[in-house]
Amino acid sequence: MTDPSPASLRPRDPAFVGRDTLIDDVRKRLLDGDRVVLHGPDGVGKSETAAEYAHRFATDYDKVLWVDAGIAHIVDTTAEAFESAFRGRDRRLLILDDLTDPVDALPDGAGHILVTSRSDRGWAGIAEPVPVSPFARDEGVELLRGRLARLTPDDAEQVADALGDLPLGLRLAAATLAETAMAPAAYLETLAG
Repeated sequence: MTDPSPASLRPRDPAFVGRDTLIDDVRKRLLDGDRVVLHGPDGVGKSETAAEYAHRFATDYDKVLWVDAGIAHIVDTTAEAFESAFRGRDRRLLILDDLTDPVDALPDGAGHILVTSRSDRGWAGIAEPVPVSPFARDEGVELLRGRLARLTPDDAEQVADALGDLPLGLRLAAATLAETAMAPAAYLETLAG
């Protein structure tokens, strides 16, 4: 087996929590031959989930390519590069992160394609839409307490509730609370303010 090129991936979050059922669903769909688009609003954890998938299964692929799809004209260029770099390899993974518009110019042939997008519209016939939702409350509490051990379960639950269990908001809250040593009650007041 060749190097799956994990260096080309988005870095793995060592404190990643939850999403096991979602990652298992993505894996099943990709193995069934579907292209998959993880969709949902900003901050819900689409990119982090795609990165965790790629890191968990990197050794199952000969090559992995992560592309920030926000770059102009990326799809045609990526399709050509993907086909050229991976020609003759069946075990390949292409991740297009933050693709704003569905396109039918995705590479053909063997290999898995995983897309993240804010929208689920227009993907019929191109990729299987898989929604990414905010964390379940216990996942949000686990994330907060894993990054900030001084939080009580009750404090973590209140912060998670105030932020709607959005993973990005929870990570930012944990960083703010850690850097400022602000009390959780004061932080919640600033959110409400």
